[in-house]
Amino acid sequence: MNCLVCGKTTFERAVGQATFAQCACGFARLQASGKIDNYWEGRDDDAVNHVWADTQDTLFTTVLNEIGGRVPAGATIYDVGGGIGYFSELALEAGFDAHNVELSEVACAKARDRIGAARVHTSVAGMAPADVVTLWCVIGHTPDPGAFLDEVRAALRPGGWLFLTTPNWRFQSMLARTLSLGGRTINFERQDHISMFTRDSLTALLGSRGFASPTFGAWGVKERCVALGDSKSTAAVRAKAQWNRGWSRAGGPLPVDLTSEFQVLVQYQP
Repeated sequence: MNCLVCGKTTFERAVGQATFAQCACGFARLQASGKIDNYWEGRDDDAVNHVWADTQDTLFTTVLNEIGGRVPAGATIYDVGGGIGYFSELALEAGFDAHNVELSEVACAKARDRIGAARVHTSVAGMAPADVVTLWCVIGHTPDPGAFLDEVRAALRPGGWLFLTTPNWRFQSMLARTLSLGGRTINFERQDHISMFTRDSLTALLGSRGFASPTFGAWGVKERCVALGDSKSTAAVRAKAQWNRGWSRAGGPLPVDLTSEFQVLVQYQP
């Protein structure tokens, strides 16, 4: 297949338990369909609230403060792929005109309970342009990230801001190789990450859609490492935060960036 970022021919690459179409530009596309809108099905309330609410309080609040310094009071914010509406709930409390956009009816039902039915949508189509769009670990789940960003761009006013997070493919593939040496393999298909980016390929995709030069930051991490269990999480959370802060600063000047997750703030400048 041709690369969905630069259009060049890709090559097949096995990473963990999955096969990717890898491009020299850094973009990689999982050769599987992903869960699409079935991501939330079968998840119990305790797990949902633990992973997507209380573990991210500080991170969500820090990002809202960062965004709030760049837009007028009461700015409109669309949290696309917002799941159960927790970020939108915090944004409303912070004074934003916040709306949750989500495909899954299971997640939408929970979001309506949090923020009211009028603020929960299944698509940005037809919505007035917003001041801010947030994509919390969403673009990596999309089969065609360029087409998806076109939809996001249409929902932003000129001069508006996009905030997104997504796994760093360079780090994730390195971690997969390292774990495989100990007999453990990462199942990317189960994790539903199908579009993977390096810093360069993500920058190129954003630029091709009318966005300015992005700021790669490290505004925080989840407050618990759920996979490790709470009793083991404090040191791991602290180490991950320090690792990401260091690499977010060094990843621009250096030829590699080993941040575990990209956190990007970028302005739409058509």
